[in-house]
Amino acid sequence: MSIYSNLQGELTYARRSKNKPLLELLQYIIGEVGREAKINTSDTNLVLVVNRVAKKLNEAHTLAPTEKSEYEVAEVARLIKDYLPHVMSEQELMVAIDKAIETGASNIGSVMGLLRKTGYGFDAQLAAVTIKQKLA
Repeated sequence: MSIYSNLQGELTYARRSKNKPLLELLQYIIGEVGREAKINTSDTNLVLVVNRVAKKLNEAHTLAPTEKSEYEVAEVARLIKDYLPHVMSEQELMVAIDKAIETGASNIGSVMGLLRKTGYGFDAQLAAVTIKQKLA
């Protein structure tokens, strides 16, 4: 089942349970997906959009914390945890880079390729900087 289908299911649940804050949040996320790519609801695109929405909501909550923004931040965190692929922490990324280098990867491209094969998300910019430092 795709992430988009899961979000649609959550939206239906929010409508039926009359959970207005969750309904508004899911409509906002799905609306952002629609604006990003009219037809592209691939999981890769959805991960980017949901992470961008989470960042916007976190920034808004940091600037002007309210009960609603606190709820939105918590719900987006739950959605990310429940539906999006696991994203490696900085420490997990360092361990994965070390393992990739130990297996014989000798350049940035081969290490990044091995990181992508793990199936987990990661901060590519941080990975590139770290790989450059470790291979130097």
